[in-house]
Amino acid sequence: MIRIYVLCDPNDKLKHVAATGLSIEDCLAKHIQCAKDGFTRIEDRWIRELLARGELPKIRQLCVANDARNLQQWVTIARRSNPTMLVEPRVASDETKKRMSLAHIGRPKSEETKRKIALARTGQTHSTETKLKIAASLRKRRSL
Repeated sequence: MIRIYVLCDPNDKLKHVAATGLSIEDCLAKHIQCAKDGFTRIEDRWIRELLARGELPKIRQLCVANDARNLQQWVTIARRSNPTMLVEPRVASDETKKRMSLAHIGRPKSEETKRKIALARTGQTHSTETKLKIAASLRKRRSL
């Protein structure tokens, strides 16, 4: 069972949305302990600022789910309602992007995925420029 929750400042302003398998009370205790232990995540730094002022964050459970698939929906909703929410930008380096790309080469696609791709591409046509490139490539292959 996964709990999707928000951390709020003492004025109930949303700051962080996440999912946990812990109880809400244990989750808040863990966040506070991580902040005290010097973790460097953005939410840990924010909690340290609150603790320095003698304040504690509030935690509210949004929903309980079997998995965390709808976490992104809750994050999107929360960011719309509070653009100042804590967001740790996660940008993959070029090296990481290359490794991820190579890891998927040759990976078989399920029939369902193939069907979805075909449905998404239905009705799309190649531009004249692309058609000329394809024709040139085919002529080159045939001449070999």
